[in-house]
Amino acid sequence: MQRKIEPQLVVRRGQPFKIILRLNRKYDHEKDGISFIFTADDEDKTSYGQKTLIAAPLLKKPDKTFIWNTVLDHETESSLHVNILTDPEAVIGKWKLDVDTKKIDGGAYCYCWETAIYLLFNPWCKKDRVYLNSEEWRDEAVLNDTGIIWRGTFNRLKPVIWKYDQFDSNILDCSLYVLHYVGKIRVCRSLGLPTRTITNYSSAHDTQGSLTVDYFLNEEGDLIEDLNSDSVWTFHVWNEVWMCRSDVDEKFDGWQAIDATPQEQSEEKYQVGPASVTAIKHGDVLKPYDNAFVFAEVNADKVYWRYTGPTQPLKLLRKDTNAIGKLICTKAPGLYERLDITHIYKHAEKTLKERHTMLKALQQSKNIFARYYLNEDFNDIHFEFILKDDIKIGDPFSVNLMMTNKSKSNDYTVNVLLRVDVVNYTGNIGETVQKRNFDVVVKADSLHEVSLEVNYFEYAKKLMDQSTFKILCFATVKDTNFDYYAEDDFRVRKPDIKFEIPEAITEGKESIIGVSIENSLPVPMRRGEFTISAPGFDKPLKIRVKSAVPPREKAMVKFSFIPPKKGIYSLAAKFICREMDDCDGYQVISVQYSRVEMNGNAD
Repeated sequence: MQRKIEPQLVVRRGQPFKIILRLNRKYDHEKDGISFIFTADDEDKTSYGQKTLIAAPLLKKPDKTFIWNTVLDHETESSLHVNILTDPEAVIGKWKLDVDTKKIDGGAYCYCWETAIYLLFNPWCKKDRVYLNSEEWRDEAVLNDTGIIWRGTFNRLKPVIWKYDQFDSNILDCSLYVLHYVGKIRVCRSLGLPTRTITNYSSAHDTQGSLTVDYFLNEEGDLIEDLNSDSVWTFHVWNEVWMCRSDVDEKFDGWQAIDATPQEQSEEKYQVGPASVTAIKHGDVLKPYDNAFVFAEVNADKVYWRYTGPTQPLKLLRKDTNAIGKLICTKAPGLYERLDITHIYKHAEKTLKERHTMLKALQQSKNIFARYYLNEDFNDIHFEFILKDDIKIGDPFSVNLMMTNKSKSNDYTVNVLLRVDVVNYTGNIGETVQKRNFDVVVKADSLHEVSLEVNYFEYAKKLMDQSTFKILCFATVKDTNFDYYAEDDFRVRKPDIKFEIPEAITEGKESIIGVSIENSLPVPMRRGEFTISAPGFDKPLKIRVKSAVPPREKAMVKFSFIPPKKGIYSLAAKFICREMDDCDGYQVISVQYSRVEMNGNAD
């Protein structure tokens, strides 16, 4: 540990490290006995049986009968160089070290090392339960301190730089405190567990354990709040850790889903996992822990019911088997790019394997909706819900429903409701931006389109986080009493922050970076401010924009920084103003070695 105040020794279990004992006289192999006593510091009661108290004699060569080995490497007149090999299943946390010495014809002395030894998981050790064979994933999931988290919606992905900072000076102590005194949730990379951040787009929140997301609507197409407890988040983020699952079965080894922001209680605590991703893919929802909940997050069916009263039967309006878990992704190892991992959580949609897995999961559930009784097929009118998704904030957008009458002889009267509501990323509906009813006649063998137009001034003051809308269509063919229901999440895209980077950036030398953002709004941006993070900054830098920025013009600032050393780094910036927030951007940069001229030669 390289912090300035109270630095400690940090090592990985199952991997040798060396200590040097300074002596007041030469070590006598015939008369001097030395033992090393290791005690797990965070355990209330330590014992040899629990492997939280270890006594290891100084050996001349390794001995496999000892779970910890302390072996003399070499010696001098006043010192002993000792290699220590810890148990690859040793308790993670802080350990105390006492050195007991005894002379055969004399007294005994105990030296207590005042500082602690921090013992971490070891993904490089084959005997450690978190061993990870892939070098590129070890580098990414253990050593990389900067990642990317994807937000936004499936139609408009939004990456943002995320600082893990697992090597910062006090993070390890904080992680161990949380581990031992708060609960089972852990800041994992700092403890040595291979960990990666996962984003699931259109993530189901199944409150009933039915493996379905059920919506109950009245005749106006409004959700009946008292009956609706399930929801779909535009995205949800959790983590995966790599480990073997000896508590279940070796076929469930590998990536395990855990969640630091759980939505439901498990065993009377807000916690999720570890849930085997392999078990989730194959529909083994009863395996520990919380597999059914994670399965529903990525693969639930959305089911829509019409509710007309407590004494009336529910009418199944529609089921959607493809709406949940539209994209599951993480940062690619070694690259600032997105890696699609949907296939490790689920079989491809619309395949027999996917439907078989869903049925297998449902058969294990104790709470199953009668989802298989659908409306009778109606083939004459074909509905297609269309939404243009590449819209900048400030621009108008439209919602369109295309109705194709395939009948050669029959006209049909259709009532259509189109509605736009603001929504936050957890799926909670806010204010209605606009809604409109249409009564139209779709002529035989023809195409008919209805459209709802929305402009900036209608939605600007109603936007919630992530600038996301819920677009809803509810149509009824009056002649046949056939109902069609569809919805989609839609996000207006905020302008990206751009960086102007010099051709070369050198360690130890000042570089000037330009940062800008275009005003996509039809009104000026006022009181704008950039927040910038760069290598070498102790804290983010805030820079105010001096004046209002007119529509279609750019807010621009410059800043300087001195990169501390060669390497690949990321610049990150955020922008807020009175009219808009949550704008961000990042840029990956390469810092080169400094070339110092000495005696006319490049050193």
